[in-house]
Amino acid sequence: MKITFTYSFIALFSCFIFETYGAKTETVVPQEVLYVCTDYTVAGLFTGGIEGPAVDLKGNLYAVNFSNDGTIGIVDADGVAKKFADLPVGSIGNGIRFDKFGNMYIADYPKHNILIIPSGSTTPAVYANSASFNQPNDLAIMSNGILFASDPKWDNGTGKLWRIGKDKVPVLLASNL
Repeated sequence: MKITFTYSFIALFSCFIFETYGAKTETVVPQEVLYVCTDYTVAGLFTGGIEGPAVDLKGNLYAVNFSNDGTIGIVDADGVAKKFADLPVGSIGNGIRFDKFGNMYIADYPKHNILIIPSGSTTPAVYANSASFNQPNDLAIMSNGILFASDPKWDNGTGKLWRIGKDKVPVLLASNL
């Protein structure tokens, strides 16, 4: 796939250069269709702030802001979507990640939290908080449960990177990114 992408990019770039300077071009025809994109749910179920797609251990897809901000939506394998959870008042989610036990972690940017919804529950709780967070955005998790959170500061184009260990204490790894 990477070779095809690289070749296609080079072909497109070459076509641009050749057409710009009057040289002959060659059309690249894909040999097979690998993926076809289609709508998975009906339009309008999530707000324009939809973010954080993540899949649980059962294959269900989750994203934030189902029907209104401050919610989590779940979409099953048949494309049936519904509200999974309400976040605490004033919280709005961004990135979602699951650990190997099925616990869901959500970056909550207005409240400067990392939330957790324990496996088998729909009730969020604060997992980690820091007044030094800008707006926690995307999450990554290691197999040992250590979280990493990107933390952009949109008004000046910088950001931070945080590590949140099992002790739930955010540790700043980098700033002015």
